[in-house]
Amino acid sequence: MTYVKLVLLGLQIITSVIRYLEAKKLMSEGARQQIAQELERAQKMVARAKKIQTKVGTMTDDEIDAALRGDYRD
Repeated sequence: MTYVKLVLLGLQIITSVIRYLEAKKLMSEGARQQIAQELERAQKMVARAKKIQTKVGTMTDDEIDAALRGDYRD
């Protein structure tokens, strides 16, 4: 199982738990909003990871080595 799939599975589990808590009225609105914001951030990170994974998957070993050379912060 890849990292991205594992993160997606985790997000699905968290979403299910949140829906359950909302249905049982066990979560305050403020907590629900904060969790929703954090889930949105996590989904954006997963989407970015998928994009990077796809890009790297199409690269040759030499292209990957060249991309990793030097200061990656540039």
